[in-house]
Amino acid sequence: MPQKIVLTATWKGNVSDTFNVAVVGNVFREKTKVLVVGCEDGAVRLFQLPTDKIDHHNLQPWKCLESKGGPIQTLALHDVTKFGSVDIISGDSRGTITIFSNGQILDHRRLSSHSVISLEVDEDLAGNTAIIAGDTDGLVSAVLPFTDLWSLKLRPEYTIAKQPGTSQPSVRTLLSFSAPSSPAGHLTNYVLATDDGNSLHLLQQGTKVMTLTTPAPVTALCSGSFQGGAGEIDQRYTSVKEVALGCHNGSIYIMKAFKILPQPYASIQLPIMHLRRIPSIHEDGLDSLLCAGHFRSVLLLHNGQIISRYEVSDLVVTMTTSDSDNDGGVECLVGCRDRTLYSIQAR
Repeated sequence: MPQKIVLTATWKGNVSDTFNVAVVGNVFREKTKVLVVGCEDGAVRLFQLPTDKIDHHNLQPWKCLESKGGPIQTLALHDVTKFGSVDIISGDSRGTITIFSNGQILDHRRLSSHSVISLEVDEDLAGNTAIIAGDTDGLVSAVLPFTDLWSLKLRPEYTIAKQPGTSQPSVRTLLSFSAPSSPAGHLTNYVLATDDGNSLHLLQQGTKVMTLTTPAPVTALCSGSFQGGAGEIDQRYTSVKEVALGCHNGSIYIMKAFKILPQPYASIQLPIMHLRRIPSIHEDGLDSLLCAGHFRSVLLLHNGQIISRYEVSDLVVTMTTSDSDNDGGVECLVGCRDRTLYSIQAR
């Protein structure tokens, strides 16, 4: 039985602009972590993180970056320019990605005519990076500043044409993932992409390696070590993780060694939209899962059981984790539909 852990808020605040996504991290050449918010008006706003513990903050942006595009749907932070500072990458509802470097637009390009709703930065063991973007028409693209690397549709167009009345499934979420590619344990990078047609696709360098059928549309992905028992991947390779699949039907499944276990890890009974990992804080060495969706709370799960719950003011539209206060622990930033933001910690 895991020890008693509860979710508590370290700060709560609100912003004046409607947003779809928020992340926390070091950006550009800033020495401290900042709050980065992607807004409906196409701007990316930067906020200083609160340092005091008062109940509620009215957060004011100290920098506003205009993307010159549509409503921001997704954000990523990474040094993709190799200029020695962290860049901001945004994806918007017009199919455009924008790369901000040191506070200026470095690259602004249209990938498609459909909304970019998921971004991942894939970095292999040699340090090679690629920005991976997924849109609502099933297109997955890999780019770098000023360079197109590859793109593919999750379902080939000819299969759509053979089935009148069907359309290209939307990308739901992306995850960069490393797994052994040989008995010796050599690791290979993959991009996992899910769609709303009950499929999970494994992509590598622009090629679809495998497609798995999922029990329901997968709306959230998260890697970690969540479930004990037989059949685990060799734990000598510490970068090898399980993948938690959060589904629209409210169930969470675990994928191990490219196989989806038939029994659900947990069942929430309501659609799941966000999953994040909390590194092991229990004696069993397993990671915990933070879960949010079509309900007004954030759930903490451990080994398939709900062990804590934090009530929020509205439906969660964005959730991310980081060590925002540099204390060695993980905080979870939660953004709600009513423009309220929470920093939540498991203690």
